[in-house]
Amino acid sequence: MSAGPRTVAYFARGIDGFYLFEENSIRGIALVRDDTPEAAWAEQFLPADECLRYRVGTTNDPIYPTTEEILRGGNLAELLAARGIRDLLLSSAMSPAIQQWSVDHGIRLWAADYEHQIRLENKLWFDQFLKRHAIPHPSGFVVTIGEPPRPAEGWVLDRSIVVQRAESLGGEGTYFLPSLDALTGWAIAENIPTGECCLVRERIDGHAFGITLLVAPQFISLSAIRQQCYYPSDRKATQTFAGIQWLPMNSIGPAVAGRIEDVFLRLGRQLHKMGFFGLANCDFLIGANQQVLVIECNPRMSAATPQLFLHPSLGGETSIAKMFLQGFERSGTFAEVPREAGLPTTDFAGATLDVVPSTAEPSPAVLRDFPSGTYRLTSTRFEYIRPEVRWAKGVDEFCLFSFATAGQSIAAGTTLATILANFRLYDAGGTLSTEGQQLLNHIRFD
Repeated sequence: MSAGPRTVAYFARGIDGFYLFEENSIRGIALVRDDTPEAAWAEQFLPADECLRYRVGTTNDPIYPTTEEILRGGNLAELLAARGIRDLLLSSAMSPAIQQWSVDHGIRLWAADYEHQIRLENKLWFDQFLKRHAIPHPSGFVVTIGEPPRPAEGWVLDRSIVVQRAESLGGEGTYFLPSLDALTGWAIAENIPTGECCLVRERIDGHAFGITLLVAPQFISLSAIRQQCYYPSDRKATQTFAGIQWLPMNSIGPAVAGRIEDVFLRLGRQLHKMGFFGLANCDFLIGANQQVLVIECNPRMSAATPQLFLHPSLGGETSIAKMFLQGFERSGTFAEVPREAGLPTTDFAGATLDVVPSTAEPSPAVLRDFPSGTYRLTSTRFEYIRPEVRWAKGVDEFCLFSFATAGQSIAAGTTLATILANFRLYDAGGTLSTEGQQLLNHIRFD
């Protein structure tokens, strides 16, 4: 008798798993928190044996506990053991506690290795990595808080700067300052400890872009390119992330596309040489003379991953989702010369949008619920279609994942919902388009 398909659990709130497990050889089990709208929603369209309710113990956030709190304080380990599940897709960043939990319970985490994650996420380590391998990036230097800055030779002192804390995730620890003279005041305002080392870089005018690299033992593959988009803000030190806009290949000049492909295949080869396996989501800028400059690398799932899995054209002839699964199924010896797939030819122009509070009140409350599921937006209507989200590929369709319920207090920086749209939400400058603003006007929690 042949063995059944491999079973991999995934957190429904992570979104990625809904779009990943379509291969016959691998079966996904959605993990939903007991007695929540999330569980009631997922059970409307998932078979009973593909949905598993868990409980959470002590948590600092009763609405959205961290992955670490779910794993360490609840009953998930016992539930997985009872079902014979030994694999867990991890959408969140790794931590020492998560790593130890997986070891203690014999659970294989489907994510990049912990050691690789903490190195690549560290802004100082990654900056040196780029320098060591001659991969183009913005010029900069390290500052120690409380000590006079020692800028690199030729640095223009009055130029605007970007400061990044070393151990920060994504854009959470990134700040924009008018000059080096503002560094001391910024450190005091943000309570940055004396002696902490941060990376200072020149601020380059232009838009930020993103790309995903899949690095596996036998191959390296690049995704399509996306633009990073932000909400307008009067705050000069930080920006509020709004979402991403996928760029069709015909909107990117062949010369720039060639440079992007060259830079990120070079980066992929270096990640492959260090034994990295998984998804590496990289941010980059296009500077003067159309030079491609790598900013940072987030070696985990990202805001772009769900659509990358849902729309195979974003990964080329062989979908990145399929290759990701094959890599974990057949992981082994790294090839000396891996196969390579460059930028895919795609005309997909969908986008994502994080819905954040629109009010300036310190703790507003959620006034109404929006059910998660597939919706349709046209010039004349905003329509809920179904709870199922895995087949939402209509040109006017979008998926809404709601994290908010009526009566909930909204803390600063809360993401109330995430939208995955199959149509454009931003203009060429990264500002909400007419469709994007129309959608946001419909979905108002506060």
